[in-house]
Amino acid sequence: MIRAGAHSRDSIRCSREDFIDSAPVRDATVHPMFRPIVDIRARIFDMQHETALQTIVTVDENGERNAVGAALPFTQDDC
Repeated sequence: MIRAGAHSRDSIRCSREDFIDSAPVRDATVHPMFRPIVDIRARIFDMQHETALQTIVTVDENGERNAVGAALPFTQDDC
């Protein structure tokens, strides 16, 4: 199952307790140290839903679309 970038951001926003130099980070999705990677990861999730990119960034496993990064390699060509 693939999820959208907004869902990814929401899951980070509400369930984490992060600290930088002993200071608590209230919202990692907007903090300058975390925001770039959060934005990139959310974009990757959104790309999985775009028709033009879906065959590149996802795989079909038994009729269900999954992230290509989660697919197990079975042959040398899969690597």
